[in-house]
Amino acid sequence: MSLENWQESSNPIQMLQYLGIKAGRRKLMLFGVACCQPYLSLLSEPARNSLTLAESYADGKVSYEEVNNYRHKESRRIIAFLRENDDFAFPIQAEQAAFQTMIIVLIDEQSLLTYTNKILHHIRLSSVKWDTSREEIFQSNILRCLFGNEPDFDSKVPLSRDWLSWNDGAISKIAHGIYNDKSFGDMPILADAFEDAGCTDKRILEHCRGTVHVKGDWLLDKVLGFGRDIPGQNRGQAR
Repeated sequence: MSLENWQESSNPIQMLQYLGIKAGRRKLMLFGVACCQPYLSLLSEPARNSLTLAESYADGKVSYEEVNNYRHKESRRIIAFLRENDDFAFPIQAEQAAFQTMIIVLIDEQSLLTYTNKILHHIRLSSVKWDTSREEIFQSNILRCLFGNEPDFDSKVPLSRDWLSWNDGAISKIAHGIYNDKSFGDMPILADAFEDAGCTDKRILEHCRGTVHVKGDWLLDKVLGFGRDIPGQNRGQAR
């Protein structure tokens, strides 16, 4: 996939293949969480809990053991719920996507893309809410939010220390608030702060004033020091 194709693609599966395993476990979990958000109000409690655990693990707030224990504790309940419902009914496929998102915590690195594609498969079968093409555009835009207008954008856009130290660290404080509260509608405020701090980089300013932002946003992650994998923790070790 060329850079131009990445910027214009509406095929999330091809974009994921292009990223490969360098996409990172944390980013892929947050991608799964974001893909399930349009269906959140329709999901069962176990499915919503699965997404909450995946997001908390991505933030370094719960341990591998906590996620694994929940999976074992709730596995019979989850399986029974799915068996009681038509596998191809809406929103059962969205339920499957939510559970697969949690499973990304537990699998080996080589299986990450396989399970992420399973999430997309289940979401596609849930497209009674949206048409498939609109869903794929949404998912592709999420990937560009997570990784930027090119796959290594997060490493190619420098952040000046002068910007980050401006006004007693105002940019970091705003970014923390947006990230923790999921108040992504405040991203234009972050753009204003960057400008006031002396930033003229259109890549930063246009991104902040764009329309699609989710947890794992490449710019928020860069400001806050998050990477593509789980912060400050090796898998399988309790926090």
